[in-house]
Amino acid sequence: MLRKEEAIIDRMMIILAFSFYLFVLLQESFKHFLLDILSLHFKKNAGLKLIEFLSTLEETC
Repeated sequence: MLRKEEAIIDRMMIILAFSFYLFVLLQESFKHFLLDILSLHFKKNAGLKLIEFLSTLEETC
């Protein structure tokens, strides 16, 4: 069971890293697209926390 959870976390980290790469690469246009997708597919609280996280990343970059 632990191996399954580790595999899921690894996939999520790869997806997050790739998303961040695209976010930096495409800047504003991708940001709005990504935030729209996240707000549709994530639970409300998790989506809002992720949006806040991405906003802080944007401010620091």
